[in-house]
Amino acid sequence: MAQDYPELGTRCQFCKGKGRVEVIVPGPKRPTRVWGVVMELSGINRDPEKIDVPVKLRRIPNPLLPDTAPAIRGAISEATIHFRAESGEDFMIRTDRTGRFSQRLPPGSYTVVVSAPEYATLTKEMEVAPLIEPIWLEKATLVQPMESPEAQSAYGLNLMVGLSREEDEGYFHMEPGSPGS
Repeated sequence: MAQDYPELGTRCQFCKGKGRVEVIVPGPKRPTRVWGVVMELSGINRDPEKIDVPVKLRRIPNPLLPDTAPAIRGAISEATIHFRAESGEDFMIRTDRTGRFSQRLPPGSYTVVVSAPEYATLTKEMEVAPLIEPIWLEKATLVQPMESPEAQSAYGLNLMVGLSREEDEGYFHMEPGSPGS
């Protein structure tokens, strides 16, 4: 680490020189948090090199706090997302007024059915990989590379769905989360 990041000095920023760090080692059945948004298809840039997942996608509803999440242009409120498990429990949730949703899903294969009034229903397949990478409990922030098992463990998965008012094929994009999402 001292060679790669000399500005940090010779002492490990994560263990503070103790030689040990505390981590949670997830097991094969530990659920992954899926954060998502359902939007109108026309508002999504589908160019693979310019995918624009909305900022502040991660949001845990709290009835005691005012709703301060920024609006997402083109978001669809009250859309239904049904995660049909290949084996195990199914999950069905609705988007909030900002088009966002959040759900913990155990590892496995899912058929995802997304619907909303006046929009064509979208059905896609989705795989949630088992979490096997440790989650660091230290105060220091580790920057995990995108599309890594470590990012899924630390930040969950981001899911962006686009629905069309026509019979056009919708849009379905999933990627590991990040600290800023």
